[in-house]
Amino acid sequence: MNKKCLAVILGIIFLAVHPGSSNSQSSSEEYDVVIIGAGGGGLSAGATLARAGKKVLVLEQHSKVGGYMTNFQRGPYSFEVSLHAMDGLDPDGMTRMTFAGLGIIDKVKPIKLDPMYRAIYVQAFA
Repeated sequence: MNKKCLAVILGIIFLAVHPGSSNSQSSSEEYDVVIIGAGGGGLSAGATLARAGKKVLVLEQHSKVGGYMTNFQRGPYSFEVSLHAMDGLDPDGMTRMTFAGLGIIDKVKPIKLDPMYRAIYVQAFA
Protein backbone atom coordinates (compact mmCIF):
# COMPACT_ATOMS: atom_id res chain seq x y z
CA MET A 1 0.00 0.00 0.00
CA ASN A 2 1.50 3.35 -0.95
CA LYS A 3 1.50 6.38 1.33
CA LYS A 4 -0.97 8.38 -0.72
CA CYS A 5 -3.45 5.52 -0.51
CA LEU A 6 -2.88 5.15 3.23
CA ALA A 7 -3.34 8.89 3.82
CA VAL A 8 -6.62 8.82 1.90
CA ILE A 9 -7.75 5.77 3.88
CA LEU A 10 -6.91 7.46 7.20
CA GLY A 11 -8.75 10.61 6.10
CA ILE A 12 -11.81 8.58 5.11
CA ILE A 13 -11.63 6.66 8.38
CA PHE A 14 -11.61 9.91 10.34
CA LEU A 15 -14.60 11.27 8.45
CA ALA A 16 -16.43 7.94 8.79
CA VAL A 17 -16.09 7.81 12.57
CA HIS A 18 -16.68 11.55 12.98
CA PRO A 19 -19.34 12.55 10.43
CA GLY A 20 -19.76 16.25 9.84
CA SER A 21 -16.15 17.04 10.68
CA SER A 22 -15.53 18.31 7.16
CA ASN A 23 -18.24 20.97 7.48
CA SER A 24 -17.16 24.54 8.02
CA GLN A 25 -17.49 25.30 11.73
CA SER A 26 -18.18 28.66 13.29
CA SER A 27 -15.56 30.22 15.56
CA SER A 28 -17.88 29.74 18.55
CA GLU A 29 -17.90 25.96 18.06
CA GLU A 30 -16.52 24.02 21.03
CA TYR A 31 -14.47 20.84 20.81
CA ASP A 32 -13.30 18.32 23.34
CA VAL A 33 -9.98 17.96 21.53
CA VAL A 34 -8.12 20.03 18.94
CA ILE A 35 -5.37 18.20 17.08
CA ILE A 36 -2.74 20.18 15.21
CA GLY A 37 -1.49 18.20 12.23
CA ALA A 38 -3.30 15.68 10.04
CA GLY A 39 -0.42 13.28 9.59
CA GLY A 40 -0.78 9.61 10.46
CA GLY A 41 -0.60 10.29 14.20
CA GLY A 42 -3.06 13.18 14.14
CA LEU A 43 -5.56 11.30 11.97
CA SER A 44 -5.40 8.10 13.98
CA ALA A 45 -5.63 10.01 17.28
CA GLY A 46 -8.56 12.03 15.97
CA ALA A 47 -10.36 8.95 14.69
CA THR A 48 -9.78 7.09 17.96
CA LEU A 49 -11.06 10.01 20.05
CA ALA A 50 -14.05 10.59 17.76
CA ARG A 51 -14.93 6.90 17.93
CA ALA A 52 -14.84 7.25 21.73
CA GLY A 53 -17.48 10.00 21.46
CA LYS A 54 -15.27 13.08 21.69
CA LYS A 55 -15.90 16.10 19.49
CA VAL A 56 -12.61 16.49 17.59
CA LEU A 57 -11.18 19.18 15.34
CA VAL A 58 -8.10 18.27 13.28
CA LEU A 59 -6.21 21.21 11.77
CA GLU A 60 -3.71 20.85 8.91
CA GLN A 61 -1.77 23.61 7.14
CA HIS A 62 -1.00 21.58 4.02
CA SER A 63 -3.47 21.15 1.17
CA LYS A 64 -3.75 17.39 1.85
CA VAL A 65 -3.71 15.10 4.83
CA GLY A 66 -1.22 12.35 5.54
CA GLY A 67 1.97 14.11 6.59
CA TYR A 68 4.91 11.81 5.86
CA MET A 69 2.50 9.28 4.34
CA THR A 70 2.07 11.25 1.13
CA ASN A 71 3.84 11.71 -2.15
CA PHE A 72 4.29 14.49 -4.66
CA GLN A 73 4.79 14.78 -8.41
CA ARG A 74 7.57 16.50 -10.33
CA GLY A 75 6.91 16.16 -14.01
CA PRO A 76 6.36 12.49 -14.82
CA TYR A 77 8.00 11.34 -11.55
CA SER A 78 6.32 10.50 -8.26
CA PHE A 79 8.32 10.83 -5.02
CA GLU A 80 7.32 9.48 -1.64
CA VAL A 81 7.91 11.86 1.23
CA SER A 82 9.30 9.48 3.84
CA LEU A 83 7.24 6.50 4.97
CA HIS A 84 8.46 3.47 3.03
CA ALA A 85 6.68 0.73 4.92
CA MET A 86 4.54 0.06 7.98
CA ASP A 87 5.27 -2.27 10.82
CA GLY A 88 2.99 -3.56 13.56
CA LEU A 89 0.69 -5.50 11.25
CA ASP A 90 1.57 -8.87 12.79
CA PRO A 91 -1.25 -10.48 14.86
CA ASP A 92 -0.27 -8.72 18.11
CA GLY A 93 1.13 -5.58 16.48
CA MET A 94 0.19 -2.05 17.54
CA THR A 95 -0.89 -0.98 14.04
CA ARG A 96 -3.15 -4.01 13.65
CA MET A 97 -4.68 -3.36 17.09
CA THR A 98 -5.24 0.31 16.20
CA PHE A 99 -6.90 -0.58 12.89
CA ALA A 100 -9.02 -3.24 14.62
CA GLY A 101 -10.04 -0.73 17.31
CA LEU A 102 -11.15 1.70 14.62
CA GLY A 103 -13.14 -1.06 12.91
CA ILE A 104 -11.16 -0.91 9.66
CA ILE A 105 -8.75 -3.84 9.81
CA ASP A 106 -10.82 -5.68 7.20
CA LYS A 107 -10.47 -2.69 4.81
CA VAL A 108 -6.66 -2.77 4.75
CA LYS A 109 -4.75 -5.30 2.68
CA PRO A 110 -1.08 -5.26 3.71
CA ILE A 111 1.58 -6.41 1.29
CA LYS A 112 4.53 -8.16 2.91
CA LEU A 113 7.88 -6.91 1.66
CA ASP A 114 10.50 -9.63 1.85
CA PRO A 115 13.14 -8.37 1.86
CA MET A 116 12.12 -4.83 2.68
CA TYR A 117 15.31 -3.34 1.26
CA ARG A 118 18.28 -4.46 -0.74
CA ALA A 119 21.46 -2.40 -0.81
CA ILE A 120 24.46 -3.08 -3.01
CA TYR A 121 27.64 -1.20 -2.20
CA VAL A 122 30.37 -0.78 -4.78
CA GLN A 123 33.78 0.53 -3.91
CA ALA A 124 34.25 3.56 -6.15
CA PHE A 125 37.92 4.22 -5.42
CA ALA A 126 40.74 1.71 -5.36
